[in-house]
Amino acid sequence: MTASTKFRIAVVRRAHAVQFTRFLGVGLINTGVGYGVYLTLLHWTSYEVAYAAAYVVGIVFAYVLNSFFVFRSPIGLRTALRYPLVYLAQYLFGAALLYCMVSWFGIDRRWAALIALALSVPVSFLLNRIALTHRASS
Repeated sequence: MTASTKFRIAVVRRAHAVQFTRFLGVGLINTGVGYGVYLTLLHWTSYEVAYAAAYVVGIVFAYVLNSFFVFRSPIGLRTALRYPLVYLAQYLFGAALLYCMVSWFGIDRRWAALIALALSVPVSFLLNRIALTHRASS
């Protein structure tokens, strides 16, 4: 491997690390905003409605921040329509992990949820990157 190739690989790795760090920051902010929306709406509505509304706000908020700040990609109809699928895939992945850990391995459900969340972060990052930066070929 040439020095030039090694340098390019190092640059790409660093760029991915920066994106991932931004992604984690956006996730923390999004969690805070979603929880704030949930707590605020509890004053006027049921917890089910508050949770659903907070979830939708979270998807929109994450889409905007991940587009602009993390992946530096333009907001468009195609990515906006594709983006909720990231949340669906992330949910299904986490739910499957949770089920396996609790049912098959006997891990306490409180710890299993945290483990599933932690294992879902890299998957979510990759799915976000695909949804927000992938250019569909004609």
